[in-house]
Amino acid sequence: MTSEFLKKPSSLRRTPSTAPASHYLGTLRVLDQKPSQKQNTEPDRADNLRATVYQEWLEKKNIYLHEMHRIKRIESENLRIQNEQKRAAKREEALASFEAWKAMKEKEAKKIASKKRLEEKNKKKTEEENAMRKGEALQVCNSFNIFLNFKYLKISD
Repeated sequence: MTSEFLKKPSSLRRTPSTAPASHYLGTLRVLDQKPSQKQNTEPDRADNLRATVYQEWLEKKNIYLHEMHRIKRIESENLRIQNEQKRAAKREEALASFEAWKAMKEKEAKKIASKKRLEEKNKKKTEEENAMRKGEALQVCNSFNIFLNFKYLKISD
């Protein structure tokens, strides 16, 4: 703002009260203005035609926009359903994979347990055999000691 503008009185600074008129599809003053007694009660035929065309265009535009909104809503709903189905399929696949892993681990655990049982059985069997051998060896030693004692006693008599 210039200093000259600031110095002017406010009555001189006022902007004109007329708003710019639209030139799109002609001027539709018929729609914008309220009828007054001063104006001609029968509008110009061209303005009437322009107003009708504009109203039809506006109606078609609104129908088109509503239809596009409906299509967009349907597409987003379909996308949501597809994503939900994908998530459900992944969940089922993960569950099946987990169940297969669990079954495999159970088989391995059973196999390891049976192997341990077999090892324990073999160990017990070898321990029993060793105990029997020791027992037999003790008996043989005792018998031999008795024999030696008997022989020693006979000799000393």
